[in-house]
Amino acid sequence: MTARGDRIRICFERQINRDAPAARRTAAMRPALLQDSLRRALTDRRGTGFNRRDPMRLFADRPYLDEAISRLFR
Repeated sequence: MTARGDRIRICFERQINRDAPAARRTAAMRPALLQDSLRRALTDRRGTGFNRRDPMRLFADRPYLDEAISRLFR
């Protein structure tokens, strides 16, 4: 997760001098995509149950999962 966040930052730093508005839009969009992919990784395809990556069912409460993911990106 940290490595992906670092890649977003690095891409932003590379692009900011060429096209600042596009760099800002991309930097704002990519964490949202990363949040969605994290949520999909923890839930099944329908988004209702949880898969084997959460064997202890720590995120069995869906609002808790959403809040935990949001805290990662603050």
